[in-house]
Amino acid sequence: MGVLGPILICWLKPKHPINPSKEPNVQQDYFNLFITALGLMGGWILKTVWEAVRDLQQSEKVLSDKLASVEVLVAGQYIRRDEFAVTMFRIENKLDAITTKLDSKVDK
Repeated sequence: MGVLGPILICWLKPKHPINPSKEPNVQQDYFNLFITALGLMGGWILKTVWEAVRDLQQSEKVLSDKLASVEVLVAGQYIRRDEFAVTMFRIENKLDAITTKLDSKVDK
Protein backbone atom coordinates (compact mmCIF):
# COMPACT_ATOMS: atom_id res chain seq x y z
CA MET A 1 0.00 0.00 0.00
CA GLY A 2 2.92 2.29 0.43
CA VAL A 3 2.32 5.75 1.84
CA LEU A 4 -1.42 5.82 1.18
CA GLY A 5 -2.15 2.84 3.42
CA PRO A 6 -1.59 4.56 6.79
CA ILE A 7 -3.34 7.70 5.55
CA LEU A 8 -6.43 5.72 4.49
CA ILE A 9 -6.45 3.79 7.75
CA CYS A 10 -6.23 7.00 9.76
CA TRP A 11 -8.97 8.55 7.67
CA LEU A 12 -11.27 5.54 7.92
CA LYS A 13 -10.73 5.09 11.64
CA PRO A 14 -10.18 8.54 13.10
CA LYS A 15 -9.86 8.82 16.83
CA HIS A 16 -12.11 11.04 18.85
CA PRO A 17 -10.24 14.32 19.52
CA ILE A 18 -11.15 14.47 23.21
CA ASN A 19 -11.38 10.76 24.01
CA PRO A 20 -9.06 8.71 21.74
CA SER A 21 -10.45 5.41 22.98
CA LYS A 22 -13.97 6.26 21.77
CA GLU A 23 -14.89 4.67 18.42
CA PRO A 24 -15.97 7.01 15.63
CA ASN A 25 -19.56 6.96 14.49
CA VAL A 26 -19.29 6.02 10.79
CA GLN A 27 -23.03 6.23 10.25
CA GLN A 28 -23.00 9.83 11.46
CA ASP A 29 -20.16 10.62 9.07
CA TYR A 30 -22.08 9.17 6.13
CA PHE A 31 -25.20 11.04 7.20
CA ASN A 32 -23.22 14.29 7.42
CA LEU A 33 -21.73 13.66 4.00
CA PHE A 34 -25.18 12.93 2.55
CA ILE A 35 -26.71 16.09 4.05
CA THR A 36 -23.77 18.16 2.77
CA ALA A 37 -24.15 16.77 -0.75
CA LEU A 38 -27.91 17.34 -0.58
CA GLY A 39 -27.34 20.93 0.51
CA LEU A 40 -24.86 21.54 -2.30
CA MET A 41 -27.27 20.18 -4.91
CA GLY A 42 -30.17 22.17 -3.45
CA GLY A 43 -28.11 25.36 -3.47
CA TRP A 44 -27.06 24.80 -7.06
CA ILE A 45 -30.67 24.19 -8.11
CA LEU A 46 -31.87 27.32 -6.31
CA LYS A 47 -29.10 29.39 -7.91
CA THR A 48 -30.01 28.08 -11.36
CA VAL A 49 -33.71 28.79 -10.86
CA TRP A 50 -32.99 32.27 -9.53
CA GLU A 51 -30.85 33.09 -12.58
CA ALA A 52 -33.59 31.79 -14.89
CA VAL A 53 -36.18 33.97 -13.15
CA ARG A 54 -33.91 37.01 -13.48
CA ASP A 55 -33.40 36.31 -17.20
CA LEU A 56 -37.17 35.97 -17.70
CA GLN A 57 -37.77 39.26 -15.89
CA GLN A 58 -35.28 41.02 -18.14
CA SER A 59 -36.75 39.53 -21.33
CA GLU A 60 -40.27 40.40 -20.15
CA LYS A 61 -39.21 44.01 -19.66
CA VAL A 62 -37.73 44.14 -23.17
CA LEU A 63 -40.92 42.65 -24.66
CA SER A 64 -43.17 45.05 -22.76
CA ASP A 65 -41.08 48.00 -23.99
CA LYS A 66 -41.38 46.74 -27.58
CA LEU A 67 -45.14 46.28 -27.17
CA ALA A 68 -45.51 49.81 -25.82
CA SER A 69 -43.62 51.19 -28.83
CA VAL A 70 -45.88 49.23 -31.20
CA GLU A 71 -48.98 50.55 -29.43
CA VAL A 72 -47.74 54.12 -29.85
CA LEU A 73 -46.92 53.45 -33.49
CA VAL A 74 -50.37 52.01 -34.23
CA ALA A 75 -52.18 54.75 -32.31
CA GLY A 76 -50.18 57.39 -34.17
CA GLN A 77 -51.31 56.13 -37.58
CA TYR A 78 -55.08 56.43 -37.25
CA ILE A 79 -56.82 58.19 -40.10
CA ARG A 80 -57.53 61.86 -39.46
CA ARG A 81 -61.04 63.28 -39.72
CA ASP A 82 -60.33 65.48 -42.71
CA GLU A 83 -58.77 62.56 -44.63
CA PHE A 84 -61.76 60.39 -43.71
CA ALA A 85 -64.20 63.10 -44.93
CA VAL A 86 -62.39 63.43 -48.26
CA THR A 87 -62.31 59.65 -48.73
CA MET A 88 -66.00 59.28 -47.88
CA PHE A 89 -66.88 62.13 -50.26
CA ARG A 90 -65.05 60.35 -53.09
CA ILE A 91 -66.76 57.03 -52.28
CA GLU A 92 -70.18 58.72 -52.23
CA ASN A 93 -69.47 60.36 -55.61
CA LYS A 94 -68.50 56.99 -57.11
CA LEU A 95 -71.62 55.35 -55.66
CA ASP A 96 -73.73 58.16 -57.10
CA ALA A 97 -72.09 57.64 -60.51
CA ILE A 98 -72.81 53.91 -60.33
CA THR A 99 -76.41 54.60 -59.36
CA THR A 100 -76.93 56.98 -62.28
CA LYS A 101 -75.44 54.47 -64.71
CA LEU A 102 -77.71 51.74 -63.37
CA ASP A 103 -80.72 54.05 -63.64
CA SER A 104 -79.84 54.89 -67.24
CA LYS A 105 -79.52 51.16 -68.09
CA VAL A 106 -82.92 50.40 -66.58
CA ASP A 107 -84.54 53.20 -68.60
CA LYS A 108 -83.35 51.78 -71.92
